[in-house]
Amino acid sequence: MSDQQVHQNESLGVWYPEGCVAGVVPGGDAGARLAEALRRNGFSEDDVHLWQAEELRAFDRAQEHRQGFFQRLLKRIDDFASEEGQFLQDYLERLDQGKQIITVYAPDDERKMQAVRLLHEGGAELVRYYDEATIEAFD
Repeated sequence: MSDQQVHQNESLGVWYPEGCVAGVVPGGDAGARLAEALRRNGFSEDDVHLWQAEELRAFDRAQEHRQGFFQRLLKRIDDFASEEGQFLQDYLERLDQGKQIITVYAPDDERKMQAVRLLHEGGAELVRYYDEATIEAFD
C-alpha cells in the first residue's frame, strides 16, 4: 500500500487510510485468507495491507516524533474527542487482543462495496470506509 493511500492528517498526525476500507480481522491466519480472497476478486497486492500491532503503533509513534509540543497536544485532544481518534483506539485495542487490521484500497463506489462485502464475508468487524473528509461505518 503506498504512502499516498495511508497517510496522516497533516494538522494532527492521525492514521487515516484515505480511499480505503478498513476492518478488524480475527487472529491466526484469517487475515492472510481474507487478503487472498480479496486478490482472487480483483484487488491487487498493493491494494491490500494487513496491519500488525507493532506496525500500526510504529506509524503512530513516527507521526508523534515529527510533531512539536503543540501538535502533540492537539492530537491528544483530537484522539479524545474525535471519531477518528476513537476508531484508531478501537483498532489498537483489537490488535492487542491478537487481531489484525486489514485495509483495502477502493477508489470508487463499486470497489468500496465489493471490499465491504468481502470483509464481512471474511468475518471482519468495525468495517469503515475512509473518504477524503468522512468515515462511513458498515457494521
